[in-house]
Amino acid sequence: MSKPAKPFDPQSIQQSINKQSWLILGLVAIGIIWDVWQGNSQYTVSKNLLAGSVLGWVSQIIFAKISLSRSGYQQRRQIVHRFYQAHMAKWVLTIIGFALIFLLLKPLNAIAVFAGYLILQMSYLIITYRNPW
Repeated sequence: MSKPAKPFDPQSIQQSINKQSWLILGLVAIGIIWDVWQGNSQYTVSKNLLAGSVLGWVSQIIFAKISLSRSGYQQRRQIVHRFYQAHMAKWVLTIIGFALIFLLLKPLNAIAVFAGYLILQMSYLIITYRNPW
């Protein structure tokens, strides 16, 4: 016999995403330490880590805001539709964000940009699977 699913708590999901701001701060601190150790006065690695991680963080916030705006059995079609809209918005924002970063951020360290973005994405997956919403 199946049980109905527990209602999710959008507030806890938002709190989990907000916890990632500490990860961004940690990445920037690691980048600053790396730049100081390498003698880079322009702080290239820290700026690029910040750009990539903030892009990942903002895209996750947009996804959560759009996809979690509806709930309830009566709105099941709208929930699926909003989920697809949220995915589309996240990917469009990510593509435009990477394009702007690569066009405007000078000096560019693409590895640091992608590392910041991927670390945020991986942390989001870890947070998602560890929380028992």
